[in-house]
Amino acid sequence: MIGNIRIANGMLIWLSMVISTIGAFPQSSPITLGEVSRDELETTPYPQEKGAEAVVLCDYATAKMVYSDGFKIEFTRHVRIKIFKSSGYDLANIQIPYTRYDKLLILKAFTHNLEDNQPVKVAVVKKQFYLEKASSYRNVTRFSFPNVREGSVIEYMYTIRQDEIRGYYSLRFQRTVPVRHVEYRASIPEFFIYTINLNHNNMVREQHAIEKGYYNTKPTPFDIYHWSGTNLPPFEPEPMMPESDEYMAGVDFSLTRVNFTMGTSYDVSPPYSKLSEELLDHSEIGHQADNSIVFSGKVNDIIRFCETQGEKMRAVYDHVQQHMKWNGYEQLIPEVSLAKAYRTGTGNNAEINLMLVNMLRKAGIAADPVVLSTRDNGRINTVVAMADNLNYLICCATIEGKDYLLDATDKFRPAGMLPFKCLNVEGWVLNKSHGRWVKLLNDEKRATQEYYVLTLTENGDLTGHASVTFSGYDGVNLRRLIHNEGETGFRQEEIAAAGNVVISNLKFGALDSLESALRITFDVTFRHSLQYVNRMVFFKPLISLFGDYVNPWVKDERNFPVDRGCPTAENFICRIHLPDNYQVGESPKTIRISMPGNDARFLFGAESVGNMLIIRGELNINKTRFETEEYPAFREFYTQVNKKTNEMVILKEND
Repeated sequence: MIGNIRIANGMLIWLSMVISTIGAFPQSSPITLGEVSRDELETTPYPQEKGAEAVVLCDYATAKMVYSDGFKIEFTRHVRIKIFKSSGYDLANIQIPYTRYDKLLILKAFTHNLEDNQPVKVAVVKKQFYLEKASSYRNVTRFSFPNVREGSVIEYMYTIRQDEIRGYYSLRFQRTVPVRHVEYRASIPEFFIYTINLNHNNMVREQHAIEKGYYNTKPTPFDIYHWSGTNLPPFEPEPMMPESDEYMAGVDFSLTRVNFTMGTSYDVSPPYSKLSEELLDHSEIGHQADNSIVFSGKVNDIIRFCETQGEKMRAVYDHVQQHMKWNGYEQLIPEVSLAKAYRTGTGNNAEINLMLVNMLRKAGIAADPVVLSTRDNGRINTVVAMADNLNYLICCATIEGKDYLLDATDKFRPAGMLPFKCLNVEGWVLNKSHGRWVKLLNDEKRATQEYYVLTLTENGDLTGHASVTFSGYDGVNLRRLIHNEGETGFRQEEIAAAGNVVISNLKFGALDSLESALRITFDVTFRHSLQYVNRMVFFKPLISLFGDYVNPWVKDERNFPVDRGCPTAENFICRIHLPDNYQVGESPKTIRISMPGNDARFLFGAESVGNMLIIRGELNINKTRFETEEYPAFREFYTQVNKKTNEMVILKEND
């Protein structure tokens, strides 16, 4: 979020002189706060709600423009929920997020129960509301309902005065539980032009009317939008889908233009080139990135032994990465000066990565900030520059025409690898004269290579030695785990879930070399992996401890895209020495399958050479996103993969 970047220089000041009053639409809520009927207290799940842990009885919201020391948006929401099962108690823990510039004007909440067949209402008292700083820009008020049990009805109502008018409050009509009734009414003066995106409009009814309000004491048309829906099904997320809530039924707003009857107009969502100018001229981004004095001496010390630009870039990156500690806040704008952040050794991502931009420029390397939307924030609109669609900042260094996207917030991630959350198609390079789009996925990947040399023992165990390498995000995540929790953490997180597996003599290689693959070796015994029937031995040969070969979710249909974020590569080789009294009766025949365009490919098979059984498996998913129309091919691919990896090796005992 950009915070208090205004519509235009002086625009709101001018508006405050012109507009004296703004009309509001009449509101008619279907429910009254604090008054719950006996029918609601006694209601049971409808047939279509069978098995539901709870149901939203009513979700009613309104939004309107007000004037209070500048234009604001006043958003009111009243939610009433019926709890059916104890598994629905989590719905009684409420979070209300808003920016630090907004004001929470009203907050009331009640728990309703039947006690001795009489309605009893318990209010959430003021001291039970907790204000927390979720980030340097965003607050959240949290509270939990008291006396919640199966059969309770909980309700809360709040009003927030939103300081930024670039977007009316977005609302998701769906929940993870059924919704019996939802309404949203928005009143917008005609001179504010918003782009409105209604997602899954088949679930809700949209009505639009024009009503009269007042502008500068004169009648003025207002756009009145009314969305309503009944008996909405619960939202059911699917595996490997985008992390944001953009696929839930809902509505989003973005202010694109301001038109006034006096002839004054202004594009609020200009091209990204204009957004670059606004961010660089009217925020802390441009000023701090261009300050060539603050780190001058420090940069000279950092690069004094470097000869090439590549060496300089890595030296600066390594210094910022090791000196700075990320405070966990995801920001678009720095909150403190870069000098102060460096002095304290901690900062948000914007401060750390702008520091990187500043130092790289001082080192003679072309560098610019890049703004983007993280995966959980939804896809970026590449056509219209909507500032509220952006929530993160990284650095782009360019050397000999090649871009290096850098983020120094993680001490275990090498230069050129972005946080996984940033792999969201494209980001915009902030440069007044050469602003451009840059792909956010370059060489990022997940990759694991496993090599086992095992022996089938007389007691039916497979025992031997393993050597495994982890690259990309797999290496980053394991390095972090091992540094933070040591060998114990590795065993608990990576080995314990495998079941009857015993490892010993665990060794880590290249643990502190971020540019190299992490190598782990250990002795291993697979116990109880074999089945004995009539002098024959059966076992599944793909005994991978770390690979992600099996996709258990291959339903016939899919509603949302498959979004894996980055390519993956899994490689497995296992050599098993067999006892002299056994021979291979059957083993999986070698198969090679691929998707169209080589988007994914799979190789698997086993062969016997003397008393050695050699098993090979390789799975590469090269494409990161498969749209719903591509799902049938994706499903068929994994159906074959799953079938093949479940085939058995059959060993026969010699006569």
